[in-house]
Amino acid sequence: MSLRPFAPDEFDVFWRAVSSRDPTVALGSMDPDRLRERVEASGRLTERELLLAIEAGGRLIGSIQGYRDGLPDGVFGLGIDLFEERDRGKGHGTAAAKTIVARLFDTEGARRVEAGTALDNVAMRAVLERLGFKQEGILRSWYPSQDGNGVDSVVYGMTRDDYEEVRTTWT
Repeated sequence: MSLRPFAPDEFDVFWRAVSSRDPTVALGSMDPDRLRERVEASGRLTERELLLAIEAGGRLIGSIQGYRDGLPDGVFGLGIDLFEERDRGKGHGTAAAKTIVARLFDTEGARRVEAGTALDNVAMRAVLERLGFKQEGILRSWYPSQDGNGVDSVVYGMTRDDYEEVRTTWT
């Protein structure tokens, strides 16, 4: 598994993955022009985010981002998406999260990284807990849902002190 900028010809794969998601997986639909701009800027920290492609076995399997749009200075949100079911459960998400979290703390000046996921997303919760993120709360009816009632989200956080404590345990 490796993280890298998106290649321009990978836009269509990324767009299909983002636009076909249930709103509990990806918040709302995204404008294709805005997504194209994000792909073109991937690999470098912008005012909005650090977006990277996840590659395994020589193919694009997902995306990961450290976003900071709308967050206080030094705080990043973590977003990860493995596009196909066949690529999940193989450690790619954990490896990608370790890599970007380390970069956010070691290179990009993070003092805190946070992540949220649907309460019933056991796999993502396990990734965050394995990395040393601490559960901080539950946001009721936070994610949009098809029925309009919303889906509960669990929020995790990692401070710089937490990172310094756990990073040596990452193999």
